[in-house]
Amino acid sequence: MDKGEEMEPGGDCIGCHAQDGGPSYSIAGTVMAIEDDDQGCLGLGGVLVEVIGADGKKVRMMTNSVGNFFSSERIAKPYTAKITSDGQEFAMVTPQSDTNCASCHGSTGKSGAAGRIVAFDIGEGGASGEGGDPGDGGAGDQGGFGSNSGAGGENSAGGATGG
Repeated sequence: MDKGEEMEPGGDCIGCHAQDGGPSYSIAGTVMAIEDDDQGCLGLGGVLVEVIGADGKKVRMMTNSVGNFFSSERIAKPYTAKITSDGQEFAMVTPQSDTNCASCHGSTGKSGAAGRIVAFDIGEGGASGEGGDPGDGGAGDQGGFGSNSGAGGENSAGGATGG
């Protein structure tokens, strides 16, 4: 396995590093270019990831060339997060306690998350305020940033998933 900051986009960063003795992170994940990337190879670089702790402290990270982001800074839980890509901001509105983003934001999504953390132009995924129409890119307030799934829900921003 390749070791380094560009390894395993979409993988379980925190879990793997805990087992294999890699650097320890307080939060880690990957922003993907497409939502249904089972192979984890289409990470998106240059996306700003901002995590806001329960104490109001902000931890800002920029995704690297394969979309990975990570930090060892302490994050007060529960936290919220947002990503900014090409001037578009997508926010996770449900506070979270698990800082291993891949534990919910895998290729299929778990614990109410729509799937991968994805950033793309709002023109492609649409946006919704209170509930989205199927297929417009709105996603519910279930721990994700929204998605291209058309799930619809309050306080959602379509076009990106994850956290």
